Amino acid sequence: MRSRYSLFTMVFAALLLVLGAVPAAPAFAVSVNTPAGQNVQIDPFEELSIIFDNVLDPADTTVIRTHLEPGDRTTPCGNTIPGTIGLPGGDHFIVYNITTLALFTDSVEVIVDQFEDTARLFHAACPPNEDGFQNVTTLAIPGDPRARIPEFSEFVVGIDGMSANDILTAQLGVLRSILDVGSPAALAMDDETLMILRGYAREVFRARNQENLPRAYEILGDLINFVRAHSGTSVPNQASQPGGNAAGQLISIAASLKFTVKLLF
Repeated sequence: MRSRYSLFTMVFAALLLVLGAVPAAPAFAVSVNTPAGQNVQIDPFEELSIIFDNVLDPADTTVIRTHLEPGDRTTPCGNTIPGTIGLPGGDHFIVYNITTLALFTDSVEVIVDQFEDTARLFHAACPPNEDGFQNVTTLAIPGDPRARIPEFSEFVVGIDGMSANDILTAQLGVLRSILDVGSPAALAMDDETLMILRGYAREVFRARNQENLPRAYEILGDLINFVRAHSGTSVPNQASQPGGNAAGQLISIAASLKFTVKLLF
C-alpha cells in the first residue's frame, strides 16, 4: 500500500526553478513524513519507494523528480550521466534528488518501478564529486530495480553499458577504499573490528582472483551479517558520527557486489 504524503506542490518546484536551484526542466517535488521505526517505507511517487532500515527521529523526506530534456545528460545537481549509461526506454532520463531531515542509521533501499527489464539504478553525490554516477543495483527484478545506499542524493534509472567484470572491479575498489588506512571509517573503528572487516575484504579479493565467485558471494554475505551485528557499537552507523555511516557504506557496497558477482556465475 502506498503511504499518504503531503505535496510539496508544483509551486515549490517552480520557485526552485526561478531561484536557479535546478535547471529549467519539468520538475515536481513532494515531501513525505518519515516516521520513526524499523523498515520504514515511504512512497513519494507512484513509481518510487524508499525503505529505511532504522529511523531514530521522524521528519520529512523530500524528493524532486526532474524530467531532463531529450539528449540532456546534466542533472539538477550538476552531475553528468556518462555515455556508458543508456536510456531505459523513452527519449529522456528522469532524475530523483532525495533529501531527508529524518535521523536514520545503517542503509536505505530505493526502488523504482519502470518498464525496462535490464534497467539498473545509479547514484551520484550532490554536489558532485569525482566518483560521478555509480551502479548501486542490489536486485534487478524485471521492471523493478532496487539499490541499497548509505546516504541520499541523485538517482537515475538506466542501462549499464559496462561489463559485469568492469563493474565488479570498480565496486571492489570502493570496498577497499572504505577500509583503507586513514579512511574516515578506518579511523573510527577499533583494531579488532577493522582487522575482521579487512579479512573479509581480502577473502573476497582472493576468491575473485581464483575465479571462485560462489565463495566471494558467500563471504560478502558474511561481511554484511558481521556489520549488521556490530552496527552502532564498533561500526559507526550515523552520518553525524566520527567515521560517518560506515555500516551503511559497507552494507550497501557489499549488497551491490553480491548482485554483480551473482551475474558472473
